[in-house]
Amino acid sequence: IPNKGLRGMIKFFFLALVAVAAFLFMNLYGSSLGRYSINNIQQTAETTRWWIGYASGDQGSAYSLGGAGGGIGGMIAQFPAAIVVTFFRPFPWEAGKVIVLLSALEALLFAWITLRLLFIVGFRKAWATINADPTIQFCFIFALVFGFAVGYTSANFGALSRYKIPCLPFYALGILLTWYKNKPAKKLLPFL
Repeated sequence: IPNKGLRGMIKFFFLALVAVAAFLFMNLYGSSLGRYSINNIQQTAETTRWWIGYASGDQGSAYSLGGAGGGIGGMIAQFPAAIVVTFFRPFPWEAGKVIVLLSALEALLFAWITLRLLFIVGFRKAWATINADPTIQFCFIFALVFGFAVGYTSANFGALSRYKIPCLPFYALGILLTWYKNKPAKKLLPFL
């Protein structure tokens, strides 16, 4: 669709349609979904988080997102904290074990390339690039949705480092594609 305004309206309409359809599906088939129904999903996430925290004991690798209200609104309020936990934590000073320190170095690398992209390319130009390319949009949408689910339900950096593996390549690819679209190919990886 060559017209940007029309393309934006269709994209918004499609995303709204998908969100409404998902909500209606979860309400309609809520009894069949059991603990994953829209009414029970937050309780299931809380139970999973509690169990991972309990099973890890006092190993020093537990984390908390802080308190937020219950229900879907509480989950949405913790979205930024869950994303930060998934991609940018543990911080180096939170590492109590060598394996957690390696995870902290990985998180530090992701924070560095993200900040480097935002400072060199700029937020506006990066957002325009993401908005214009469906491949980059897919990478970031998948990484953020998956990252939220992992960060919200895990309560332990060890479990987090295993569960977040599927979303890290998509996040890294989104960053690299955004960088590549705004810089010449010979300077694709100036931060390595």
